[in-house]
Amino acid sequence: STLPVVGRHSRDDTMKWPADRDDFEKIYPTDGRYDVRIMGGHRVPLRVLGTKRVPTAWTVYKRDEMPVPAFLYTLDYFVFYQHPHAVEAFGRAILEALAAGVVVILPKHFERVFGDAAVYAEIDELETLIQKLHSDFSHYRAQLERSRRVLEERFSYSSYRRLIDALLQGALKEKSI
Repeated sequence: STLPVVGRHSRDDTMKWPADRDDFEKIYPTDGRYDVRIMGGHRVPLRVLGTKRVPTAWTVYKRDEMPVPAFLYTLDYFVFYQHPHAVEAFGRAILEALAAGVVVILPKHFERVFGDAAVYAEIDELETLIQKLHSDFSHYRAQLERSRRVLEERFSYSSYRRLIDALLQGALKEKSI
């Protein structure tokens, strides 16, 4: 679509969502510049925004209203920013979005975990980044290809087997010494 579709799925937990209203508006705008889709939790976002009504630019789905892969398929960008005090070492929801073939945009502290599979930005850089990706489909497709490659190298069943094989080989060498 010509309008970027931005969203995420998450529990309705304070630590899962940005805490600052201004930041929240930059990440998940309410003014219609993006089609924002959220599944799972909307009470915390509304509380952060200081409203009881879902913004007209948003589509909100109840938790498990549809299968997660089906929800992710409706997005152009999975944008995952949380409360500033949240500690998330990995992020299963992020991996699900990557596996679904969605461009994933994250805060820079996730770069060590996901490498080139995702795109990283400060909150103030998000709009420019999304405009760049959305205005040139070659950039968008190149990011999807990088994501696919990194998923295969680091998060696939075959990469897990390689890791286990290496650990077993190391244990066997250690035992024979």
